[in-house]
Amino acid sequence: MNATAAPTVQAQPNRTAAEILAELRRRFAEVPVSYEAMPEGAGPAPAATARAGWHVVGVRRSGSTTHERCPVLVYGPEPPSAGRAVVAAVDDDSCPGCVIAYADAEARRLGVPLRAVYAWTEAGSAVTGGYRLSRHDRMSDADRLLTSILYDHLPADAADAVERQILHDTDPAHALVSLSQEASLLVVAAGSHHAGEVLGHIPRALLGRTACPLAVLPTGNPQAPYPDVG
Repeated sequence: MNATAAPTVQAQPNRTAAEILAELRRRFAEVPVSYEAMPEGAGPAPAATARAGWHVVGVRRSGSTTHERCPVLVYGPEPPSAGRAVVAAVDDDSCPGCVIAYADAEARRLGVPLRAVYAWTEAGSAVTGGYRLSRHDRMSDADRLLTSILYDHLPADAADAVERQILHDTDPAHALVSLSQEASLLVVAAGSHHAGEVLGHIPRALLGRTACPLAVLPTGNPQAPYPDVG
């Protein structure tokens, strides 16, 4: 009887995974850090929670035309507990549609609610394009921004069902680490704005600190469409 051939997967990490691996190895020099590539739809790596140390998984998505746009999952040394929701941490200029679409698909796959979270920092900035407001000095501004992101990137009935949470914290990474205690998965965009880097300061700050698996989505062009997840 002929055995079914395993799907071919790009074995080398993409740039996002490579930066994550380097950062974990720098921070946890005495702890093993491993990498594995797997095809879309395979679910969490079976060995991810059984191995000592940190395990990074590159997911090859069938709808993606480039390996650089594929998600990267980070599993910690401790087996994750069953969380009650997939948490999508949306930013206003780092491809919020990427995060919402991927997190929605993962929530449906896991059979848990989707919770969209926005960290309100009171930090004003002037950025053209995207969703960024000139100042986030009112909670109502953050609420309208989160509503716009959801209804722009999900069908209305799906957006209606999403749990929403606005956090007021000067350190968004700290707030997200706390939320990870009750999450099945935390999803963030890589979102770097520095030349030569693909990993932004928030996902970099989350590495090694979350209580649940962390999904980091390469963004590239912040408003580029992300492949749908089946």
